[in-house]
Amino acid sequence: MLSTRFFEISLILYVAATLTYIFYLFLNKENLGKFATRIIVSTFLCHTVGIVLRWKESYDLGFGHIPLTSLFEAIILFSWLVVLIYIGVEYIYKYKVLGAFVIPLSIIALVYSTFLSDEIKPIIPQLQSYWLYAHAITCFLGYAAFTIAFTISIISLFKIRVEKKEGKEEESFLSRLPNVKELDLVNYKVIAFGFSFWTIGMFSGAYWSYYLYGTYWDWSSKDTGMLLTWLIYATFLHLRLNYGWVGTRSAIISIIGFSFSLILFFAVNLIITGVHAIF
Repeated sequence: MLSTRFFEISLILYVAATLTYIFYLFLNKENLGKFATRIIVSTFLCHTVGIVLRWKESYDLGFGHIPLTSLFEAIILFSWLVVLIYIGVEYIYKYKVLGAFVIPLSIIALVYSTFLSDEIKPIIPQLQSYWLYAHAITCFLGYAAFTIAFTISIISLFKIRVEKKEGKEEESFLSRLPNVKELDLVNYKVIAFGFSFWTIGMFSGAYWSYYLYGTYWDWSSKDTGMLLTWLIYATFLHLRLNYGWVGTRSAIISIIGFSFSLILFFAVNLIITGVHAIF
């Protein structure tokens, strides 16, 4: 399919963008940073074209549904949203060096998608609803934001460990990363963003469930996992805002929350069937 070719091109360009970000991180050449941003924005547009074409191809086959109804499409959308949120973070905070750590996550997702079938199939009747947009897309925005927050948390813990062991780091690539306080702030902002959409996804999913089955909550493995993930990030926000938990403690909670969301996305999808089998 033509859309798949665009995804393959995007994968190659994401690798090029990552390498450019890495060179920028180590060489600290401003022109490299600007070039990396141009590459990532151009690649994001290429990725977007692929998603639009995928949508059109579903209409050409007579199905006409949003490209989010198979694991292949879910992975493609997830990787696209990770880049979208990253571009927003880079634009707001000007931390280009984070691209060297965040963009590889989209690369991993796209590489994984190459092992999946790209066949477009009709969706089951339960998914033929506009609630699919409200529920699934908001949940995936949450997934993507939590993934970026996880990356920032890992960087934060690494910097904290180095600073405790060696004191203030010497002039090196570490010194070109944001300081721990700045990383912690970005981590908080990204989690707050993802948590907002995760909450919308939960409530829209509950309403959709009531519309379909007459119950807001059925305590399925997916529903329970989503609630546990929500509680972890709610705890993160509560402890930060009310008790001043920052640094190592907040980073650890962020990592735990991401671990739950990762299990929710992959492990559960491999063992359950039904409307949640692909998201």
